[in-house]
Amino acid sequence: MAALVGIIFAIAFFVVFAWIARRLLGVRRLSVTKTVIAAAVGIGAGLVIERLLEVRGGFDRDLATVAGVVLGLIATMVTILLFEATSNPERASRRSGIPRPYRAVRRGIDRTQRSVELTRIASRHGLSKGFGLATGGTMTPGEAAAYGADLRAAFEEAGPVFVKLGQLLATRPDLIPAETADELAQLHQDVEPAPRSAVEPALEASLGQRIDEVFAEFDWSPIGAASIGQVYRARLVSGEPVVVKARRPDVAEVVDRDLGLALQLADLVEQSSEQAQKLGVKSVADQFAAQLRDEMDYTIEARNTVEVSMALDPTGSISVPEVFAAYSSDAVLVQEWIEGETLGRHGVVGGERGRRLADELFEFEVGAMLEGGRFHADPHPGNVMIRTDGTLALIDFGSAGRLDTFERAAVTDILTALALNDPSLLREAALRVGMEGDEVDPGQLDRAFARLMADHLGPGAEPSAELLADFLMIVNKFGLRMPTGVSEMLRALATLQGSLERLSPGYPIIDAAQGVAMGQLEAELTPDNLAEEVKRETIRLAPLLRRAPVQLDRIAGQIEQGRLNVRVSLFSNETDVRVVSRLVNRAVLAFIGAALGIVSAMLFQIGEGPALSDNVGLFDLLAFIGLFSGAILIMRVVLEVLRER
Repeated sequence: MAALVGIIFAIAFFVVFAWIARRLLGVRRLSVTKTVIAAAVGIGAGLVIERLLEVRGGFDRDLATVAGVVLGLIATMVTILLFEATSNPERASRRSGIPRPYRAVRRGIDRTQRSVELTRIASRHGLSKGFGLATGGTMTPGEAAAYGADLRAAFEEAGPVFVKLGQLLATRPDLIPAETADELAQLHQDVEPAPRSAVEPALEASLGQRIDEVFAEFDWSPIGAASIGQVYRARLVSGEPVVVKARRPDVAEVVDRDLGLALQLADLVEQSSEQAQKLGVKSVADQFAAQLRDEMDYTIEARNTVEVSMALDPTGSISVPEVFAAYSSDAVLVQEWIEGETLGRHGVVGGERGRRLADELFEFEVGAMLEGGRFHADPHPGNVMIRTDGTLALIDFGSAGRLDTFERAAVTDILTALALNDPSLLREAALRVGMEGDEVDPGQLDRAFARLMADHLGPGAEPSAELLADFLMIVNKFGLRMPTGVSEMLRALATLQGSLERLSPGYPIIDAAQGVAMGQLEAELTPDNLAEEVKRETIRLAPLLRRAPVQLDRIAGQIEQGRLNVRVSLFSNETDVRVVSRLVNRAVLAFIGAALGIVSAMLFQIGEGPALSDNVGLFDLLAFIGLFSGAILIMRVVLEVLRER
């Protein structure tokens, strides 16, 4: 019984000790694991200090115990500060629920093992030379192609996340040499299909029903197996032939682990390289992570499919598969089976029929882009089908985009500048929409765009989607970053060219895009539209125009009487006040903490004053309290700084 009481008392002391330390620091959220570790460190340090003071310092036992508890609290608070300094604030903000220390340890071990494995893969394929690219180095075309082959082999060996990363980089010749991008464009991965024994339980759990209650027929031989999911053919009990896309049961943890490592690597590269900062490597990695997570959620693909179908012309011949929302979820997508074959398998169409189909596909994609509709962001030949009736169908909307009003205007300006072959207009459009980092020299940017137009739009040149890739390369080189929607749209156009070439070889995609932009500009400049625009602006300015005469008369009277004063209000913005107040408060707390420490040290040196015991005087006690209070104040300031990372 006495042992049980002792254990309960020890646990209670442990909890109270940790609670006091957290309250003194003002830390409200700390995982159970970290709290236990911090309290253990503090109590251990306190016991050691108590023993040293009692044996070597000549303190009596009670005073040594008090000193050990106080200094143990300080050690606990220092440990909590270390946890705050090494924590990931973004991940901490998403953390919720009951802590699972075992799972966290297991995940940490798994990531460490995976890091070692990826390091070995990189070393085996000689990827270390590629870091020269991130630090501003250059490669000859032959070296870039050879490096691309090594990189492709490494990505294929590393697994699904890195295969998809390579596929993204293949569309970004503005980030990597074109020869490297060409090699990465050949990336593929032979994925062994997950067995029925693993897929069927997960599929039934997502459906909420047995397979035979939803499907009259279900072919368990996948017609496609990818890194994220695999595709089956089936027939609903109502008779409709469908495609069932099921997420692989084991993919979520793999993607989460490898994405975390990829983001850490991107962060490390950007921190260590000014060139990587200009290219926005971290931004690209974040965009890739968001895109891959979206692809894993089939509800997003279902929504994209429905929104693209809404953007279709009801009288047109392009179609998208119908989604059966009642049977779809984040892990399963059930949609209409389309009879036909992809452009990748069909081959070149050509002739008048091919040109007509190419025009229809181009007009739909670019029309949706410039009108604010949902467009297919990855319209490669594998995602465009020719149905058995000769019409086109778009499939696989895991990647889809939409431009906002600002982005649509920016794209129209860029295409108009290219159509007019005007470098200055293109520079103005790029500066207006690009997020500027360093100071940009307009003259140098003009010359770069002039060279771009001479290479791609000069006499005898055949404009292609390579023009758009070179435009993005120049933009990045000058430290400008296009909004995500604009970059996504320009890359979608570059991808679209591959499908258009299958339909109609030599399709003039740049000329056609310029024509669309000029058509929109001409439509906006018609007398009716101009009159409507003037009317809207007049209505918008009417209240200001009504007040203008009175305000001007008042200003003129004050000038005439010599009473016109200009008043500047400092810190009128609440945000400025909060920032300055926070800085002043921290400075004051830090000053008080440091002052308490200095005064306490001086009190220790005095060694005189009323005696409280045989070994301790009043000044000693005051000095001790001052040191403790000063340490708390300084640690609270440090904690506030860490929380703003």
